[in-house]
Amino acid sequence: MSMAVPSPRTLAGTTMLTVVPALGDDPDGQEVLDIAFALVRAGARVIVASAEGPLLAELQGFGGEWIECASERAGFNGVETAARSRSSSNRSASTSFTRAE
Repeated sequence: MSMAVPSPRTLAGTTMLTVVPALGDDPDGQEVLDIAFALVRAGARVIVASAEGPLLAELQGFGGEWIECASERAGFNGVETAARSRSSSNRSASTSFTRAE
């Protein structure tokens, strides 16, 4: 009886959207870039929605996509404040992943 070698996992067909205030050249921006790179390398489509920043060219250079998001002008803070007011007792964060076919 021969055992089949499992095929490596890939994220082909998966789209990941990340929304951040900006792609700044700081630890937060670098972390977004590192995660996006790993996901693209695994076969996922990665879209980052943010204000323009110095890491944009690097994101697009390895295949990441960018959508301009006027988060600083429109105010992520307003969204965050509204979410807090709806559920001031719930302090846990939630992340969801969607598979686009």
